[in-house]
Amino acid sequence: MDKTKEYVLTVISGNRNIVFGIFENDEMIKKYRIGKPEGTSADEYAVFLRNCFTEDNISLDQIKGVILGITNHEVKRPLESMVKRVFKLNPIFVTEGTKTGVRIDYRSDGGLSADRVANIVAVTNLYNQKDKTTIIIDFGFKTVIDVVNKKGEYIGGIITVGEDMVHESLSNLKTSLPRVENLDSPKLIGNTLKRSLQSGSYWTVIYAVKGYLNDFKKELAEDQPNVVITGGYGEGYLQYIQNNTVDYDLTLRGLKLIYDKNKKLIK
Repeated sequence: MDKTKEYVLTVISGNRNIVFGIFENDEMIKKYRIGKPEGTSADEYAVFLRNCFTEDNISLDQIKGVILGITNHEVKRPLESMVKRVFKLNPIFVTEGTKTGVRIDYRSDGGLSADRVANIVAVTNLYNQKDKTTIIIDFGFKTVIDVVNKKGEYIGGIITVGEDMVHESLSNLKTSLPRVENLDSPKLIGNTLKRSLQSGSYWTVIYAVKGYLNDFKKELAEDQPNVVITGGYGEGYLQYIQNNTVDYDLTLRGLKLIYDKNKKLIK
């Protein structure tokens, strides 16, 4: 890496992973992922990033700005502490008052999580088509569907189950049901206990999403909305979602766009 270049670090914390993206201007040049975020200390995050940076020949002082999208609040303090100590920077947090440049019609009863805000900002700036509604589907531990109208305004969404959530719910029941791994496109009719569980969790998500999309079309009076797919499990569902655009880095791109709108406010 060219040591004269300057970068922005974007960070999103999910239920199962924390993902770090390094941007040079508008291009993401590196992405790192660390699992099991709960209980990870600031020192452990620092060691992880230092090792990643060393491997990719990036200097810590090349990071000139940091934005944190916190959806798992147990990691807020250690991540903030790590950023201040390692990079000597005050991070930007995505909160209800953060400038986004997007009109968000959502009542403040807990607000939108940082990942949803970032996805909305990314879609509005990168993928929104003026003659179409855009539907964002984020396939993760949970499945989140958000809607941006033809004017580029966020109008609401749905939170429903993801594959891992179904697995976890079933295995937590007081039964002998085992915990099984995800399987892309299993046969609908499972002929073993394991395959039945895999089929049930996978097709539960598919049928739910397809049903929501069909009803969205009726509610929006629009036959062919634009669909943008993201999330760690998105690849397993692509064949069942029509008219889709795929961007697995959508959230990180959205964070970078939010950073650009708020960087002058950093003290």
